Amino acid sequence: MGALDSQLCNVWPINTTVGCWDIPPDTPQATIDLWQRVASDYLWAMTGRRLGPSCAITVRPCRKRCMDGWAGFLTFWPAGYNGSPWIPYVDRNGDMRNATLCGCVQDCHCGPELCQIELPNPVYDIIEVSVDGLVVPSSTYALYDARYLTRITDAGDETLCWPSCQDLSKSPSFPDTFAVTYRTGLQLSGLAIMAVTELTAHFIRGCSGGCGCGVGTQKNLSRLSRQGVDLEFADPQQLFDDGRTGIELVDFFIKSMNPYGLGSQLRVLSPDAPKLPKIWGGVV
Repeated sequence: MGALDSQLCNVWPINTTVGCWDIPPDTPQATIDLWQRVASDYLWAMTGRRLGPSCAITVRPCRKRCMDGWAGFLTFWPAGYNGSPWIPYVDRNGDMRNATLCGCVQDCHCGPELCQIELPNPVYDIIEVSVDGLVVPSSTYALYDARYLTRITDAGDETLCWPSCQDLSKSPSFPDTFAVTYRTGLQLSGLAIMAVTELTAHFIRGCSGGCGCGVGTQKNLSRLSRQGVDLEFADPQQLFDDGRTGIELVDFFIKSMNPYGLGSQLRVLSPDAPKLPKIWGGVV
């Protein structure tokens, strides 16, 4: 997930009503919780660490895209001028435009400025937004494309916008601060839920509460001689080397989500890319 990599804090849900959830009826809940955690961590890693929900992170956004280069422009500004300087930038169509210090104008919006910030990584959900230490009502913002946190008008108020700057030396509970707490990752599909269900059940059946469970080699038949009844199974180590478990539904899910066996999502680095928000670590 790039610079904001985060562990998988919440286990993926399982569906106990399907046929593959065939575990002993007297299985303790603690055993189910243990192997559901193991199965979730494994599938999250094998699918490129892209699915959510991650651990919650808090970022301190600052409108860097509009503020970059401000100091350089001040050296050319007339003495005594108190207005906001104009800062040039290239829009998505390749045209040169000017941005003011107080916000970036969006060419897809009619009327006042569309005040939005880009949150790194696919956003799984927004937990809380605070400005000046106060929680912002969720009715006054929306999330677009799983990355753009956009301020929306409330009761006809067209002046709502995100703060253009903040005091990063203060905790988010104080005035002059701005913080966004959210979780990252792609939303879970039905296939993901079925895969974690079958893998959890496999661990419980094969491990009987212990560790060191083997893969489902009983289905990995690679050759059969009917006359002499000769059976040949795939090498379990080869399965692991190929990123497979030997469980059909689980391997189908991993292959569909991560066909090239990537350890994490690809990312593009560019000196022209906007700076990422600062991650709040809880230190005042």
